[in-house]
Amino acid sequence: MELTDLARLPGAADKNFEALTRAIVSRRYGKLGTLRERRNQPGVEFYLHVEHPGVLGAPGRVWGWSCKWFILGKDNELTSAQRSQIEDSVAKAIKYVAGLTDFVLCLPQRPAKKDEEWIHGLGPANGISTKLWAAENFDAELSGYDELRSTFFGELVLSPDTLARAHERSVAPVKARWVPPLHTSNHVERRIDRALLRSASFDWLAEHTALIADRSGALQNALVDIDDETTRTATEEIIADLERFVGELQAITDAGRGLRPIEVCERAADLQPPATSPRKLRAFVLKLRKQRLPVALAATGLASIFRDGLPVHLVGRFGLLGGVRAGQ
Repeated sequence: MELTDLARLPGAADKNFEALTRAIVSRRYGKLGTLRERRNQPGVEFYLHVEHPGVLGAPGRVWGWSCKWFILGKDNELTSAQRSQIEDSVAKAIKYVAGLTDFVLCLPQRPAKKDEEWIHGLGPANGISTKLWAAENFDAELSGYDELRSTFFGELVLSPDTLARAHERSVAPVKARWVPPLHTSNHVERRIDRALLRSASFDWLAEHTALIADRSGALQNALVDIDDETTRTATEEIIADLERFVGELQAITDAGRGLRPIEVCERAADLQPPATSPRKLRAFVLKLRKQRLPVALAATGLASIFRDGLPVHLVGRFGLLGGVRAGQ
């Protein structure tokens, strides 16, 4: 298997490389913990908090994957600029990914032996482990996941032109009967989509998850303006609680959009709503208002979300309520 073949696929090669890596990690290691990423994540493309013992180690370890689309020269040696990029990624990952223990550098080609030794030596000085994934490692990680191998490297790979021609052939028999105004989505179709856990049905969940994340981010940004130690501590506790909840909702959304219904059901069954009760949120909002802090508005909006039973509505609308109960 040649990872450089990813350059033949539609889209940027580095993005295809990231997509392949994320798909492998999600399928192979997703059950061991929560896979997370932020927009413009510094240092790594995504990271995973280990919550269950397994091949990634004991709970508490934090793994991060950094993908570098470096095409090496004839001697397979890293250039000084490429080394600098790798060092910068390691430094940023340590700084911005809390508790990072394992840094995985993903390259489409295996570098020279001296470069491999240099990569493995980057971590110990900073208290982390550094590992290299190259072609042979990806080949091993894809073992048992033939649908991924076929999608990225086999007969399932489709170019835009090939897909367009296949579409024309498939719709030709019914094209004369197709009336666009009559073929529109309705509430029945949307319910069926949710019942069948189709990818598009998770857009609604993603929007509400983003709404909670925005409120949590506003609280995080407001910490510098909070002078009262008691209020600051309460704010930090609420932020941590919300970030945990958002991470679990994002994991459900990622599994749904990735067409992994069993994982959706398992994660939804284990989902726990925020421990911060509506009563505690109301008291917290009053404190912010008394201190005339602008972030009180964002906190008020957050309280209304949970007053309406957000955990039940978000998960229950997919028929996956499991152990989640209103008011927990």
